[in-house]
This record gives sequence, C-alpha cells and structure tokens, in this order.
Amino acid sequence: MSALELSPVARETVAPTDDVLVARAARGDVAAFAALVDARLPGMLRLARSILRNEADARDATQEAFVAAWQQLPRLREEARFNAWLHTVLANQCRDALRRRGRVREIDLDSADIRVPDPAPGALDRAAVLAAFDRLAIADRQILALHHLEDRPLEHVALSLGIPVGTAKSRLHAARKALIRALETQA
Repeated sequence: MSALELSPVARETVAPTDDVLVARAARGDVAAFAALVDARLPGMLRLARSILRNEADARDATQEAFVAAWQQLPRLREEARFNAWLHTVLANQCRDALRRRGRVREIDLDSADIRVPDPAPGALDRAAVLAAFDRLAIADRQILALHHLEDRPLEHVALSLGIPVGTAKSRLHAARKALIRALETQA
C-alpha cells in the first residue's frame, strides 16, 4: 500500500467533505443531510435573526429553509455551490416571512444579533440603527449581516452568495449607502 492510499479502516474514519455529503444527501441520504444541517445551523440561524430581527420568525425561516433545501437538493447542479444556494434559500424564506408579517415590524431587541458600540455624544442610538436596518431590502440586510455581523471577509461573503468579489464589494457599498439613507430619513 502506498503512502497516499488509505486502508479500508482508515477510509471509514476520515470525515467526508462537504461536496461528498451534498452528493450523498442529493441521493436521499438523511444522515449526510443531517451532517450538513448540523454544521450550518448556528450560522444560518444568526443570519436569519439578523435579517428578521425576531427570534421566532428566524427559527421558522431557518427550519423552512432546511426543509426546502432537502426537497430541492436533487436539482442542485453543482455541489460546490451548496453554501451559496442554501443562503439564497434562506434569504427567500426570510423574504416570505417579512411578507407574511406585512407592515407590522416587531423588534426583539433582547435577541437581536446586531452589535452597536456604546454611542459617543451625538452618535445614533441602537434603536435608530435597528429601525433603519428594518427598512432595508433583504439583499442589503443579508450582505451587511454576513460581512459586519458574521465578521466574514469579503471573499467569503462573495463565495457564500455565489457572486464575484467585485460584485460583493459593490453590493456591500450600496447596502451601506441604503442604511445611511434610512438613518437620514429617520432624523
């Protein structure tokens, strides 16, 4: 046996890669899908919470996103794009939750993941930033949450959304400008 070959026992103990898990899950392997869910659940829940700003809605949207992902997974053409595709499914579920909620905006400040530093004299307060964030489009919330709340570098944001880095950079810039406009209209 060469140094690069694994014994049958060693092969069984090596954790499968995400691409392998996605391919197995697409063929109906529940355990493979459960492993994918377990690895992504905390991040997906944080993202939904930052978009929807309501714990119950975030949990519902995340659960619905995973159910939709399970149902639609056999149609995913490229396993390597699973994360970007899953974030899109979650964004769609968040958008649907906001539509169902209608114009009524509930803000659960206790469970909000938005970190705003203590205000300096003359600075905006947390409630103002949260209210402005609520008025942003889902796509703007998503990119701001991924970059600023999840502390992901722009390259990871682009990969997660399945877009080029340059596009992510311009969308992030546009989202920041939209947040500033939303803050200015409050004042």
